[in-house]
Amino acid sequence: MATNTWAGGASGDTTNWNNSANWSTSGAPTRVPTSADNVIIPNVTHDPTIPDGLNPTVLSIEVQSSAQLTCGNNTITCTNESSDYAFSVSGTLVPNTSTVVISSIGSDTYIKVDNGTLHNLTINSSGDEVKAASNLTIGGDLTITAGELDILTRDLTVTGTTSVSGTLTCNASTVSL
Repeated sequence: MATNTWAGGASGDTTNWNNSANWSTSGAPTRVPTSADNVIIPNVTHDPTIPDGLNPTVLSIEVQSSAQLTCGNNTITCTNESSDYAFSVSGTLVPNTSTVVISSIGSDTYIKVDNGTLHNLTINSSGDEVKAASNLTIGGDLTITAGELDILTRDLTVTGTTSVSGTLTCNASTVSL
């Protein structure tokens, strides 16, 4: 397991997620994030854009305050968590037509998007609970194939289709499906 931190600014390719020169990896050689990496996007001059069709799989993603992540047309899979969060956005998320998948976490975890919306969200984590640490707005579809999405006391808005084979726990939340 490594921490892979976005640096950005690679000559001629300043915002490309898929360029290893834009990353600083601790615990491993510098590389584009892999399924063995916790990804951190700090506030830097050149924010990352994930090229369409890349479909990255990582352990977790943290977009820090004032930072931005542009997702492109991708399936972004988070398979484990760092600091209790599988997917955490304190900065800005530009979802485009992406799908965020929380999968095979192995323990309870959190998801939060303080600024922006998710396009599609899929929870596929059998036996695990994914908890909302912020209000969640999903501009596309919410799919829960396994595990549980617990909204706690947050608001949930889904403008597309909602499909639940696992569990959706809404508590005293405001829910708009």
